[in-house]
Parts: sequence; structure tokens; C-alpha cells
Amino acid sequence: QLMHANLSAPGHDLYKEYLSHEPGYTSSRYGMRGLGYQPSYAIGNSLADPRISLGRRSQNLSQNDMLRDADAVECDAGMHYDYSYLINDALWDSYFFSTVPRDLDASTIGSSQFKLPNPRLQLHFNQGKTPSAEDLLGFESAAANLLVDGAFNVNSTSVKAWAALLASFFGADVSTSGGSSGSSGTSPFLRMDYPHDGPAGDGADSSSKETYAGFRSLGSDEIARLAEEIVRQIRLRSQRWEYQRPFASLAEFVNRSVPANPGDSLSEEELRMAIKGALQTAIDDAGLNDRFLDETVEEGVHQNLDLTLQGDPK
Repeated sequence: QLMHANLSAPGHDLYKEYLSHEPGYTSSRYGMRGLGYQPSYAIGNSLADPRISLGRRSQNLSQNDMLRDADAVECDAGMHYDYSYLINDALWDSYFFSTVPRDLDASTIGSSQFKLPNPRLQLHFNQGKTPSAEDLLGFESAAANLLVDGAFNVNSTSVKAWAALLASFFGADVSTSGGSSGSSGTSPFLRMDYPHDGPAGDGADSSSKETYAGFRSLGSDEIARLAEEIVRQIRLRSQRWEYQRPFASLAEFVNRSVPANPGDSLSEEELRMAIKGALQTAIDDAGLNDRFLDETVEEGVHQNLDLTLQGDPK
């Protein structure tokens, strides 16, 4: 699946090169120079990369003050990219899964029983003309010949509409590797097609087995809180900086809000918008993950990172 995409650099000898040219640098410092520490789940993530300025989507790590010290030998640390921001922009706005079969032919399209694997996508009969197989299979023409049945507007400020969307699978059974797990009274949210365990219940924390092997499920009260926080973020972000407009695309809704003028001082609310996207902020403000944030950070062990982590433990 796409969530397992490997964003790490392949093995090479640059590790030794850095340590030989930069006396006193440790392997952890090397890793922070951009050759590791990529997001585990890059797609859909909106948290800003701590190695890149909030107003940028990419940056040469040699320009990051936290990753160099005055006595160190200067050397080009290479470009580092906000992987999540760029991947979200590419996938949510510039790509879609048409689910059109590769063996499609004219006779199949003409059948009254023809349906795409994704039933939400339907053929667009432009002026009554049936689209050709060539048009549907072409990556530049497929979208022009398909319609979406029941699209949802992410700029909606209706709490009830968002609650209905979040509760789409309310009470649905979930197939797990061990059989079936019911989600009665809750709405399941899966990160794997077939979880190994059941839902992470109210007593689960960061060390619980089901937290890693199972899946999250939200009850009615949690869905209501999340819907309210999502709407609050939509209203706030439609007034962000000089934009004064709704989200222009799905990727813009998913991603964090990059400041138009990075040099300008940001208010506390604007800073939060630049650090994480609307959904992530809504999840945090609704307190849905509070019980999983029970890990501690020790200053002596985490060295310079402790100062950063203490600022916002979430």
C-alpha cells in the first residue's frame, strides 16, 4: 500500500564522510542532516518538518541553525523536502484512481450492466455520446469522462454534515486477521485493510497491543467533538493571512497553511496553522489522542531535541 512507501535514502558511505569532515558529530546528528527520520505515514500527514522553516517546502540543511554549530566545518548537507506536503499536493490534487479496468473495450462500456469498481465514479455521457475506451484509459482524459456521485465539499461549515461523513461506517464490522471484530456503537477508522486486533478501547494507551495491532474507533460524542473542531478550523483558515478565501483544493485542506511571507511575525493561531493542517489540529483540539500521549522525554538522553519537544509535546 502507499502508506508503506519507503522515503529513506539508500545505504551509502556519506555517513563516514560527514563524521570525518565534521569532528565531534555523532550518528544522531548525521541522521538529522536529512538521511533518515522520514515520516512513518507521509500521506495525509500535515505536521511540519522540524528541519525546514515554516515558510518553506524545501531547504538546504546547511542553512538550519539547529543542525550545525559555530565550530563545525561547513559542508553542503543537501536539500531536504517536506515530504508530506509535497506528496499530499501530488496525490490529492494531481492524481486520482479512476478504477477503469485495463482490459476495457467498447462492448463492455456499452453494456447496461457496466459499473466501475468504485461505484461513486460514473460515466459522463457528453451530449449523449458514450465515452470511448481510449478516453477512459487515457491518464490525461479519464477525469473528463467521469462524474462523481455524491462528492463532499471540504469547505462545508455544517457540523451535522461533517458528523455524518465521519459516521459513514458507524457500527460496521471489521475483518481482522483473526476473524471479525464488531464496532457496535462506534465508527471504525482503519490504517490497515486487515488489522491484527480489535479496536483500541477507552483503556488503551501508547503501550497497549491493540494500539499498534488494532484500529481506532470513535463513539458518537467523539465524532461530534471532532466535527465541531473541523468546522472551527475551516472558519479560521478561510481568513488566514491575506488569502481570505476557502480551501481551493483538497490538498490545501489536508496540508498545513504555509505563510505567504515567512519573515512576518505570526500570531499564536497563525503559528498553529503553519505547523499542522486543519484535520490534525481538529483531532488534537478534540482530545482524541490525549491518552496516547503518555510517553516522556528525558533531556539527558534526547540532547538538543528536548528543547524542541518541550515546546509542544503533541
